[in-house]
Amino acid sequence: MDAGLKSISGEHGLPSVKGYDGLRFRKLNAEHGIIDMVEAADSLDVGDTLEIWPRYSDATINLHDRMYGFRNGRVEEVLKLQG
Repeated sequence: MDAGLKSISGEHGLPSVKGYDGLRFRKLNAEHGIIDMVEAADSLDVGDTLEIWPRYSDATINLHDRMYGFRNGRVEEVLKLQG
């Protein structure tokens, strides 16, 4: 996955992938995440978008200067985060 510790906190455990029970994070490197497919029922193609749920949101939000609110697959709001 094209996101790692520079964008997702692993401080309180590895994140989970929403909507894919058969996908499990194995490791977060600096800029990439390694996800194992533990159930053959789940399939992905290169370029698919995944929704990642971090275990500790405070440390994840601290890594960013904006947060995007989505509704029905579209950006509805952009929040600037104070540093």
